[in-house]
Amino acid sequence: MSTRARYTALLILSIILSNCSTVQRTTDGHGFTRDFAWQYRGRTYHVTFDLHPDTYRMFRRRERTRDYDLFASDSHSRQFITEITRKLANHGTASGLSRTEIPHLIVSFVQSLPYTSDDVTTGFDEYPRFPYETLYDNGGDCEDTSILASAMLHKLGYNVALLLFPGHVAVGFECRPKDGQPHYLHQGRRYCYLETTGRNWEIGVMPPSIHGLDATVRPIVERPQLQVEFVANYQQLADVDTVSVDVTVLLKNLGSHTARGVTVYVALRKPGTDVAWDQTRSQRFRLDPEETTTYELTGLQVADGNPFQIYVQARGSNSAAVQAVSRVLR
Repeated sequence: MSTRARYTALLILSIILSNCSTVQRTTDGHGFTRDFAWQYRGRTYHVTFDLHPDTYRMFRRRERTRDYDLFASDSHSRQFITEITRKLANHGTASGLSRTEIPHLIVSFVQSLPYTSDDVTTGFDEYPRFPYETLYDNGGDCEDTSILASAMLHKLGYNVALLLFPGHVAVGFECRPKDGQPHYLHQGRRYCYLETTGRNWEIGVMPPSIHGLDATVRPIVERPQLQVEFVANYQQLADVDTVSVDVTVLLKNLGSHTARGVTVYVALRKPGTDVAWDQTRSQRFRLDPEETTTYELTGLQVADGNPFQIYVQARGSNSAAVQAVSRVLR
């Protein structure tokens, strides 16, 4: 190989390595250290994070039906987000970056992660990841990197949101848009678009495929989100023309904040109406993040022959109402 050819090969190899996301080293036999390398404004940065299979499996077991913004404000992820955000911020400061440049460094780190498809890495078509999973899996798709970036920017104290489009998710960064710059207005705040998949996207620059599309704006805030399910048994009472219904309600808080003043309402409703043949409501209680509780009641009654539906609603003083309804029963 000629000197020129050898130099060209080494140059290509150095470019590949400068964009290499990970090298793994075992630590204590229970986890590993992952090394990340990426470029920001012409300079190569390196950072390492310790990751553990047990922690990863804990996140993998958790419920996926929560809203995307709750993956970013997740209470179980706070310590991890604090650690990685501080590590990246300190790394940037030690490298001479100003405080205003730190969020851009963090965004560039997230943008450097490989894009991976959900159905390839998890076996599911739609599988939003908690931030820990995204780093453990060495990347993710648009909602995963948007969740990770928004969680760290939120930790730095910036007002950010997730921008939900049909088939795509991006980050909204609170801004003062320039004349004519597209942005999204939500509850008095203006959010500029931030793409997290692919390198070197600046705040406010949108892919052509997104221009003109409406977005659902989900600010990153700690909030509760209730999930309600129920099972029921019913039988005709002996010697009376009455059906007795027993209901067990399963209630869970999938949010990142305690649900306060929660009540559970259960009714036997006339189908298609708000008319209740029988009904009851629980006392008020609180439900912490990830906490599950059951509410059991017996002996709700409806006259035999009257069609009915079991209607369950849960709501809190700081959380939206959720409901579950059975099919029509007789």
